[in-house]
Amino acid sequence: MPKPSPQSALQLLLPEPQIEKLLAIGMARGADFAEVYAERTERTMASLEDGKIKSASFGVDQGVGIRVVSGAKVGYSYSDDLDDDALAKAADTAAHIAATQKDVAPINLRPVAAPRHYQVNEALSSQAVDKKVALLLRGDLAAQAGGTR
Repeated sequence: MPKPSPQSALQLLLPEPQIEKLLAIGMARGADFAEVYAERTERTMASLEDGKIKSASFGVDQGVGIRVVSGAKVGYSYSDDLDDDALAKAADTAAHIAATQKDVAPINLRPVAAPRHYQVNEALSSQAVDKKVALLLRGDLAAQAGGTR
């Protein structure tokens, strides 16, 4: 099965109707602008000592930031809890910080293609751990071949 593109991975993290809801909450207190930033990062770490794997770990960080701008006022809130209520509270918090008294029209999303400046043909994150370890060992051997320093 092919790995999802970065844009489709974002849509899996937050579906468009949920983003629209968060933007509407952010704009509800008269803001000029609101944005939702969703991030999910997976990382694998391994360390070598004397040519042997000493430790390894895997972690996932994810969360959503909501920024609301009204004139010179900026409200920002973040949640690593992706539950609807937690995200709605984060959007409302950002809206409260930047609150004004203007009425705002409903928000409708439309996709915009983002430029892809640095194309990765095969993401390291898609590789099995044993392949990552083999790459680490190969890099260690190459470094050792460069000299004793």
